[in-house]
Amino acid sequence: MRSDNSDLAVQEQPDLVRPDSNDLVEQEQRDLITQDDSHLIAQDNSQLIAQNNSELTARNNEFTTFNAASLFGGQTNVDLSGFTSRNFVAPGQYLVQLSVNNSEASNDVNVKFDHLDGQKSAVLCLDAALLDRLDLKAEIRERLPNKPCLTMKELDADAYYDFDHAELKLSLSVPQAIRVERPEGYIDPKLFSNGVNSGFIGYAFNYNRDDDRESKYLGLNGGLNLAGWYYRHTGAFESKDSGLGKYYSDQNVLYRDITPMHSRLSLGQFNTTTYRLDNVSIIGAQISSDQDMLPWAYRQYAPVIENFAYTNAVVRVYQNAQKIYERTVPRGAFKINNLNTGNGDLTVEITETGGEKRTFIVPLQSNQDLIRQGRYNYSVAGGHYRTRTETTNDKLFQGSFNYGLTNNMTVGAGVNISDGYSSTMGMLALNTRLGGVTSTLEYTDSDLFGKNYKGEKYALNYRYAWISKSFYLYADYAKYNREYMSLSSHLYQRNREVLTESENDNFLYNYNLKDSVGVSLSKTLADTRLGNVSLSARKNKYWDDSQDYYQYSLSYGNRWKKASYNIGLSRTDYTNAERERGNTAYFSVSIPLDWRKQKKMYANASVQRNENNQITSNASVSGTAGANNQINFGLGVSDTQNNTRFNGNFNYLLPMVNMGATVSVDSNNSQYSLSAQGAVVGHRYGITPVNSLPETYTIIHAENGAGANVANAWGVKVDRFGNAIYPFNSAYTKNTITLDPTDLPANVSLESNQTDVIPRKYSSQLAKFKANKTSNLLLRIHAVAQQNLPMGSQFKDSDNQVIGVLGAGNQVIVTQALPLMKVSTVTWGSHDNESCQIAAISKQHLQQKTAGNFNIIDVECK
Repeated sequence: MRSDNSDLAVQEQPDLVRPDSNDLVEQEQRDLITQDDSHLIAQDNSQLIAQNNSELTARNNEFTTFNAASLFGGQTNVDLSGFTSRNFVAPGQYLVQLSVNNSEASNDVNVKFDHLDGQKSAVLCLDAALLDRLDLKAEIRERLPNKPCLTMKELDADAYYDFDHAELKLSLSVPQAIRVERPEGYIDPKLFSNGVNSGFIGYAFNYNRDDDRESKYLGLNGGLNLAGWYYRHTGAFESKDSGLGKYYSDQNVLYRDITPMHSRLSLGQFNTTTYRLDNVSIIGAQISSDQDMLPWAYRQYAPVIENFAYTNAVVRVYQNAQKIYERTVPRGAFKINNLNTGNGDLTVEITETGGEKRTFIVPLQSNQDLIRQGRYNYSVAGGHYRTRTETTNDKLFQGSFNYGLTNNMTVGAGVNISDGYSSTMGMLALNTRLGGVTSTLEYTDSDLFGKNYKGEKYALNYRYAWISKSFYLYADYAKYNREYMSLSSHLYQRNREVLTESENDNFLYNYNLKDSVGVSLSKTLADTRLGNVSLSARKNKYWDDSQDYYQYSLSYGNRWKKASYNIGLSRTDYTNAERERGNTAYFSVSIPLDWRKQKKMYANASVQRNENNQITSNASVSGTAGANNQINFGLGVSDTQNNTRFNGNFNYLLPMVNMGATVSVDSNNSQYSLSAQGAVVGHRYGITPVNSLPETYTIIHAENGAGANVANAWGVKVDRFGNAIYPFNSAYTKNTITLDPTDLPANVSLESNQTDVIPRKYSSQLAKFKANKTSNLLLRIHAVAQQNLPMGSQFKDSDNQVIGVLGAGNQVIVTQALPLMKVSTVTWGSHDNESCQIAAISKQHLQQKTAGNFNIIDVECK
């Protein structure tokens, strides 16, 4: 080493090579697709693990020495041993971002490093929680030694880790041979979180006055989450002229997950959830499967791909010209059963060793009734039937079951049993090259008013999507014989005297159907400049009603320069007892009004003509305002047969409430309305009002973090109590919650601004962040005889903990004032004469701000 006062001197071992990280990634990719006799398949990564382990060990063992004299002048006895290792890690607990075998990283994972083998740097300890994340095979886990600090080498000779101390990122690499092979998106059910205890009350209020007529509505919903049980309530006050009328309860239900069965238990008052059967309101119990508890790859239907590879081959799967899957398989038969697909046929490409390619098509059409081969859905419910107003004496049992019988076929069955009623249903769903098809056949037996009705229903659904041509089609047809009686119609007739108006209208719409046909299609024309066309229509015929139900909507839309326009025809057939009808032709156009290059306002115009040849014209301006577009407004005028009406609307999405208003005035009458919507959440840290609340939510608590924005949730901020509610949670999926510290005061810092939650449905999670208030103290240290202290000297508190490092000019920044109220020490070596002490500083002196957010204090070090 050089002893003069020259620049930093660095000595490195010449026999160690620093591999570039990009080269490592490229090498890994080459290894995965090389086609030779020693081919590496995706399920066995041991060869790659061993190679990377060797390279990483060499890199981390690089030894570097620093010339203390070049850094600190004449001070040569400075302890720099902690800087000689390339990847030095001090013992202790670390909150890291963890990834295993390059999987998606998990945030805020607590890991421990400890001294075990006499090395200067501490090593990673594998505790039970960390072993759970490795998803080891049972036989591997059982034979691991039971010790407080299990190392990666004790796990497997080829296992290793890479810890980025600066970024707090920990990457673990484990041979796939000792791990359980899981489908894409798999999350260990042990990680599904019950959440924390909390409760909430939500409300939706609307008041409308139209001349002398007024209506009022107040809907309420509430919930209580306690120890993995989730209670939910919904109800509403009906409107009366003198005020709010009677309160009706629509739901009072207690939920509990049954994870081993991927199911949920429901107890109380709720609507049943069945497959291809009527969903009805009951007071009772239900157990039903929930596909969301499954890995992403199993939540929706996808065909199993089976074929044969003549050599070690690469199999690629494309959908709509996009590659969605790639895997290297060994010679022989292979099966791919964990695809995560959308809609559209699959193109499978097999590339053999030597470059020979084979392709084939696997049809895949949208069919919501299809499930994967070998998987099933079920629902079982029982209780008493309930109308909107009261619980009846009618007992009810429902059961349904779907099973993926083959690669392209799902079968199902269902049964309804009630007082004086029974029905059975069979279902067959197919995935074909020509589309997705579902057919059902149902037999019913109903005893009503001393008469027996035996009937049947046959239904056929068809879906087809031609993605490349932007063509989508859905059609359904159902035929009923004269004595067919659905479960809902049977129960309605037995309890018709207590039905509400809406329940009675629903009964009339579905009762005595003869046949029903519906179609919906949309098509973007070959040249997108020609626009798109859509059609939807439905027609119902009834056995004893000559006036059939019939409605349709046909529209065409396009753009011309900045303007967008639509033209269409529609027919409306209302479902009330009078079966009112209305035919309308319309044309509308919308033009953006550029203002400072922001398209936040639009000019709109439309013309409608009804079947009575009445023409209504409208002109309006609408737009949004606010940094987060939280304000919506509109002003307009309409004219119908020389009757001019002025109208306006306004909506303001505040953090605590969503408020709205409308008003309209013409020469004959006036109308106005007011609305408000929101919720209040109670939790261990207080009460937090929000403008809306979903069924699953996360409580954010960041003490001292008031003002921080919640990322990906515009308008959501941490309030002055340190709380916020994150509304965009997906159940049984990893959700990353991130705080944006931009708006935090300069003297507040977050230890971590990101964490993960994996919530159960209906749960309330807790994302806790630690925000520290810093004192922002700048100490200017005056040593004896104006001595220049070595840059990099450690500044320690009375407990010998490092709280700062000296910079140039004998200055050090300290974030916490409390340690300075006791004696502190500056240390630059291991000898007694290579340190000095600073006397305790008074609290009053520490709290004075002398320069912006900093307090500059001159102290003496003796």
